[in-house]
Amino acid sequence: MNKTSILKRFTPALVLLAVAAIALASCNQTAKESQAAEEAAEEEIAVEENVAQEAAEEATPQTEYAGNYISDYDSSELHITPREDGQFDILIDLFRLTSIDDAVGSLADDGIHFSATDAGGGIIEGTIEVNDTTANLTFTHSTWMYIEDGDSYEFRRVNP
Repeated sequence: MNKTSILKRFTPALVLLAVAAIALASCNQTAKESQAAEEAAEEEIAVEENVAQEAAEEATPQTEYAGNYISDYDSSELHITPREDGQFDILIDLFRLTSIDDAVGSLADDGIHFSATDAGGGIIEGTIEVNDTTANLTFTHSTWMYIEDGDSYEFRRVNP
């Protein structure tokens, strides 16, 4: 057999083999592109889920109440700090009256209910309601002579 007859005899098979190789390479490339696109979509979904979760965490009642507040009347201060256990540490500094630094509060339907020790060593309790940029502190139980049940103080949020 000469070269020409061999080429004529195997040319259709070689062409078919070449076409199959190109098609296979194309499928492989398409599969890689498809896999890359799928991975990118999954990553985008994961990022969106993280953003949504962070937004949900930011909108919790813990973060709605947390912050530093000051009285425009006499510069009294109220500091509310969320704890990991869902409660709040509360610091109350009433100008020229008292400081309460051991208050612990729990979230209730009408705000934060807290309990602490007053300057006389007795138990003092109250409620803090937060509305947008203001906090209203009302003492609900006091045995200390300078704070009566129902005494109320208004504070303005100075930072979240």
